[in-house]
Amino acid sequence: MKAPRSITRIQEIRDAIRVEQARARRTGSPASSWFTSSAGRSSLPRRIMSAVRSLPFLGRAARWAYGLYRAPGRIRDLLTLIRLGDDEAKRARAEREELGASLNRDLDSRHRLLQDEIQRLRGTSTEVAEGLAGLRRSLEDHGAGVGELGDRLLAVTDRAADLGRSLGALQVEVAGMRQPLATVQAEQNEERRREKVVAAVYPRLESHFRGPRALVRERQSIYLPYVREAVPTKNGLPVLDLGCGRGEWLELLVENGFAARGLEQNQEFVRECRGRGLRVEEGEAGLLLADLQAGSVGAVTAFHLLEHLPFAAWLGLLQETVRVLAPGGVAIFETPNPANILVSSGDFFLDPTHHRPIPSLLLCYVAKSVGLARCRVLELHPRREDPQAAAGSKESLLERHLLGPQDYAVVAWKD
Repeated sequence: MKAPRSITRIQEIRDAIRVEQARARRTGSPASSWFTSSAGRSSLPRRIMSAVRSLPFLGRAARWAYGLYRAPGRIRDLLTLIRLGDDEAKRARAEREELGASLNRDLDSRHRLLQDEIQRLRGTSTEVAEGLAGLRRSLEDHGAGVGELGDRLLAVTDRAADLGRSLGALQVEVAGMRQPLATVQAEQNEERRREKVVAAVYPRLESHFRGPRALVRERQSIYLPYVREAVPTKNGLPVLDLGCGRGEWLELLVENGFAARGLEQNQEFVRECRGRGLRVEEGEAGLLLADLQAGSVGAVTAFHLLEHLPFAAWLGLLQETVRVLAPGGVAIFETPNPANILVSSGDFFLDPTHHRPIPSLLLCYVAKSVGLARCRVLELHPRREDPQAAAGSKESLLERHLLGPQDYAVVAWKD
């Protein structure tokens, strides 16, 4: 560190005093004034003194006398020099004390910063120690997990080996089933081909045995009051006809102001209905019903459809009917009457796609079991319509089973 200027000045003064004292001892005269300027002195006394000093004996005495003459001034100069030295020393001490205080303050500040940094490092070291401890525990857990995973991997490997053996056995079994599967696929293809043939023939067959459109419209008009009675149809919900065929019933509904939709599987019937401007969707009735929202239909009708289906299929159809019907809606199902012997033993089989006849008691029971209420059976289309033949006496049981209703309908409601 560089010394203050005052200290340097004091040192200079002290050096000057020592030089002056050494000179005085060598010459045997008092020390000369260091501060006195030669500019103010007269040049004549200086010449006189120079001449006197040149004399052998008198010159030394003169020099000594002149030194005594000059001593008071030089003493004053030395006292002034000492006083200035003391002042410089005081200033140097003050500067040194101020510098020391400044250094102390700086040291205190640096000490506090160092203590804070040490404290922070201690906290950091604690966190690091805790992190290392957690990492050590994680590694220990991971080691245990790796061991468990190794055990599971061995188990999976064993399981994969077992599955490989099972797969080999299945491949052998599948190889043995390929021939039967090919046979089944061929049978299915043949079945689809036969269905297409039947679908092409069926519209003409139904038109021949079912009768003209005018007769069918006349017979189905008796259901219009039941549709009008249904509250949801009054509120604009549609009537859904399953297996709508040639569309006679849809035409009656539209002509009487009802919103009507039909579901039909036969493509030729679908084209005929659409050609008449009727709203018909192509597909199986059960599948199309399943896509409808619950409570979205005011009435569901099916004329001569259920007898084409096995029991499980038409049971599911009735269940879906209850689901899609809105409260207060009506369901109407018309089918051949097996109580008529001529129907059940002959006429029923005029349609080769019929599955089996459905007794009215069975249909009413199933309708009630799936949630329909107020089931009513309508006996329809008797074989003998001559009123005079039955006027003479009570109709016999045999005549009823031979000449009675050829069809019946179940009308039921969703409460």
